[in-house]
Amino acid sequence: MLLHGYIDESVDKKQNIFTLSCLMSKPSQWLWLERRWKTYLNGVNKTLKKQGRQQISRYHASYCRNCQGEFKGWTRDEQIALTKGLLAIMKRTPLNRFYLGLK
Repeated sequence: MLLHGYIDESVDKKQNIFTLSCLMSKPSQWLWLERRWKTYLNGVNKTLKKQGRQQISRYHASYCRNCQGEFKGWTRDEQIALTKGLLAIMKRTPLNRFYLGLK
């Protein structure tokens, strides 16, 4: 069986926490997830364009959370809605999830 995975790390220097996560699945499932993900972001960008705001090229969690880069000027409600929408797509995709957190 061939699996494809993505690994990412996160560091919270204030709380001295390091997190490493990995998502693995069959390549066909990644294609499905990517298609749904891009479709969702395209919908978000249509709304942003209508509002005369900067569109986003991708979801970057730390930028979204901190209203940096393409997420400058976003409200907390907008951040939560975007993240929940993308997580819903991930929940509908068969993925193997691995996490490691160190403090």
